[in-house]
Amino acid sequence: MIDAYIWWVILGSSLVTIVSRIVPFILNKKMEMPKKVAKWLSFVPICIFSALIAQGLIQKNPDGGLGFSVDWTILIALVPALVVAALTKSMIKTVFVGVVLMALVRFLPTLWG
Repeated sequence: MIDAYIWWVILGSSLVTIVSRIVPFILNKKMEMPKKVAKWLSFVPICIFSALIAQGLIQKNPDGGLGFSVDWTILIALVPALVVAALTKSMIKTVFVGVVLMALVRFLPTLWG
């Protein structure tokens, strides 16, 4: 049984999440952003997406030494996804291709092993 404290924490967290996601949209409708700010904000999704890819692709050296290693399974899925991104300029198609290829890369070795 969940006590009242847990319910209040869940409710409070939900409220903070909803408000922090809705208020910027409401304010953006009422106010006009300077063009420089709008241009700067247009790069945020690209930066976040790139950081997520780099974090998964580049890892610390497994033997504990200096340097890094590349996760080749991620690279196998990343390259075709980047080609799709360059050709279609569609985030949904790029993500779809990346997710499907990553699933195949992780699933196929279980069939052979």
